[in-house]
Amino acid sequence: MVNEGTKFQIFSHRFLQGLTILFFIITFYNVFTFVRNNYGFNGTIMYDLALISLFLLLVPLIVNHVLKNKTLFIVFLVLIAFVTRLVWVLNVNTPIISDFSVMYQGAIDASKGNFQFTDTPYFITWVYQLGFTMYQAVIIKLFGEGPFILKLLNIIYSVGTTVLVYKISAKIFNETTGRIAGIIYAAFIPSIVMSSVLTNQHLATFLFYLGFYLLILNEESKRPLWIYSAVLIALGDIIRPLGSLILLAIGIYLFLTQFLGADKQRKLNTIKKVAGILVTYFLIHFFISQLFIAMDITKYPLSNRDPQWKFVLGFNHESGGWYSNEDAEFVGQYPVGDEREKAETELINERIADKQKLLKLFWAKLGSMWSGFDGALEWSLGHAERIPIINNLFKLERLMYLVMIFFGIISLVKIMINKFSRKELALVFLLILGYVAVHLLIEIQTRYRYFIMPCFIILQSYGIFILFELIKGSLKKVIKKA
Repeated sequence: MVNEGTKFQIFSHRFLQGLTILFFIITFYNVFTFVRNNYGFNGTIMYDLALISLFLLLVPLIVNHVLKNKTLFIVFLVLIAFVTRLVWVLNVNTPIISDFSVMYQGAIDASKGNFQFTDTPYFITWVYQLGFTMYQAVIIKLFGEGPFILKLLNIIYSVGTTVLVYKISAKIFNETTGRIAGIIYAAFIPSIVMSSVLTNQHLATFLFYLGFYLLILNEESKRPLWIYSAVLIALGDIIRPLGSLILLAIGIYLFLTQFLGADKQRKLNTIKKVAGILVTYFLIHFFISQLFIAMDITKYPLSNRDPQWKFVLGFNHESGGWYSNEDAEFVGQYPVGDEREKAETELINERIADKQKLLKLFWAKLGSMWSGFDGALEWSLGHAERIPIINNLFKLERLMYLVMIFFGIISLVKIMINKFSRKELALVFLLILGYVAVHLLIEIQTRYRYFIMPCFIILQSYGIFILFELIKGSLKKVIKKA
């Protein structure tokens, strides 16, 4: 007889699957509308979509028949991921602008032992940006000034993430699906073009996904891999602050998969694991914060001293949740602390008062965040003239994304119908849904999609596998009859 805990566990998995399907369907509609409005579904576009779909469906054939050996496949995967990114970095002179410039210049100063930049409003307010800044300072100290080594390391982290996408997908689904996911991420345009941008996303994403991989391997290992997972996630958060969302997703994941329906000993072990992850995570944060303070780098712990700012932007109806210069000017007139917090609270309360208007904002943000041009191209190319090859790159990225979302829906429908119950899927669903929910509330930029795209690719690759197997089975039947 199924106990209440197991019943709730089954219901929770189905609920997460249903919400994720709903999100993918809404996103497909929004991307479809975006492509139609910007390009129209003429013969050329339909031809391009057919070619992209054909290419994706041929990937399983290539990886299964040409690269049968696992080691050979990984070498091939690493090579194509590395070469594509290196070619981009060597040929695109990406300007260092905005926050990236502030952190890079700070890193140059820090490499010379000058920490006066930490007294500027930027680092006094967003102290957490010192994590990535000091990482860059160490690299500059070791290899000298100039962005090339930092970009080369970006490539290495991106290649590492590519391998992890393959490994995680293979673990959840099967080897072929894993290989499809790896190849697609290796050729994923935003990942390639962002390699030339001095952003904290590359290193942080690699650390986070390595942490996820160790977490899902934990039960199969005699070693407590969750400790290493907690360390990696803490370090990733110091580089890019997404730890709160990730910890929440992991906590719910462990509750659903290892606590509900378990015996007393397993429940106790799960509680110990969650407690151990939290203690490890916060200890690392505390240690590095205190180290920076002791070294006179900063007076404050690594934190966000203006946590409401992102919500001020996120609830701005006029900007649609995007960055607003007007908001920056308004908030900037108040010093960090109680006075600014009070002004921001009043502004937020004013913007969320009309619930109907708020729901319209959420719908608009859902479309803007998940269907528009990927900001990676803009950040990488800067204000470069839109020559035809660049325009084609923008178009190709949107068409590939549309096809990916379509395959994602196929994957999710198949998972729901077949009651596919790999528990690791719960973590993927929780990360996606949590990330989507957070960006309904805070500022949106399409480059922020970077972190969650590996999860999208893991899911959609199973859809490609399903359709490929269906076509292969149909062809076998036709050949037999012939």
